[in-house]
Amino acid sequence: MKLLQKILVPVDFGQASLKAFDTAVMLSGYFLSEITLLHVIPADKVSDETEKLIMKNIRSEMNKLLNDSVFENVKSVELLVEKGNPIEQITEVAENKEMNLIIMGEGNHSENEHFKLGSTTERMMQKNEIPLMVVKNEPVKPLKKIICPVDFSESSKRALANAIFLSNRLGAQLTIMNVFTPVEVFSYWINVDNKKENQLLLQQQKAEFDEFMKDFHINKDFHVVKIAQGEPEEEILKEIKNQGIDLLMMGTTGKTGLSKILLGSVTEKVTREVPCNFIVTSEAEISDEIFESNLKTIESLVVAARNHFDNEETEKAIEKYMHVLNHHPDSVPALIGLMQCYRKTGNQQKANLFRDYARKVINRIWGTEFNSLHDLLS
Repeated sequence: MKLLQKILVPVDFGQASLKAFDTAVMLSGYFLSEITLLHVIPADKVSDETEKLIMKNIRSEMNKLLNDSVFENVKSVELLVEKGNPIEQITEVAENKEMNLIIMGEGNHSENEHFKLGSTTERMMQKNEIPLMVVKNEPVKPLKKIICPVDFSESSKRALANAIFLSNRLGAQLTIMNVFTPVEVFSYWINVDNKKENQLLLQQQKAEFDEFMKDFHINKDFHVVKIAQGEPEEEILKEIKNQGIDLLMMGTTGKTGLSKILLGSVTEKVTREVPCNFIVTSEAEISDEIFESNLKTIESLVVAARNHFDNEETEKAIEKYMHVLNHHPDSVPALIGLMQCYRKTGNQQKANLFRDYARKVINRIWGTEFNSLHDLLS
């Protein structure tokens, strides 16, 4: 499974994009991610000397950003500068490099305004098909509470799959919420008891909710399933504020008015009022399953890497192990192998990176009582 391995962070060096980068670094601590920083400049016609000076200054700003950050569990950071339209370049890089997530800042706004998106971020929400995370211009903190509203559409099904995945990996509480909107029925032909009618409709929606949830494995210790009554945007925002939610996850299209919360004409309600970070998903998933048939390939790569290591071919061993991690980043044999390879080459920083991540994987899957596994990482 590709677990948020590739994160794209478009930066303009403003405060908002710096918070986006900090968030990418924080998430990488859980997923050992590859982060790509992208800066887009206008495709203006300038002299070669001017272009060289522009590129030099941009690279200088990017390196300064890296020097000011702390990387404990970041697999790698790539710096990219592209020319052209920001939306087109961000989309093209994300697709060509098969990114799992794009992280962008909310945009700059005055103190009197509510949470408001920058124009680039807003347009990315409207046309992008890769999961997009929009972060507030506030200090980065761990994601402990997640909410995922659903309306039973395919879009909300994808969003919920991603929300459950993140909740399980981060150890975060997840609220799965559906909203029933009461109706007023009037007919010339019969007298309608609206209270009774809404009770029947509510029961139908609860049954549909139960059916929808059958496709998902729910951990009752971390996952709360609830249905509220009222206007969707009002109830969702109320839940977010009451619970102190850290992350909202929703699909960008749906079959009811719920979808309009994030992608209306100007993304009105939520972009003005939502008090937390959010992720919108469209077609792609945050994680991609690999086929079982690939497991044999992975096993053969690990064996080949070990043979290279035993034959003093350390660089070839690293190449094989890294190929394994590109498909299965939680492979303990590959992580231990990389730790041993980098120790052998004298790169203790890299060795510690893979050692610490292997420990996290072992603790998460088997627990600290498996001392024999931890002995391999001493």
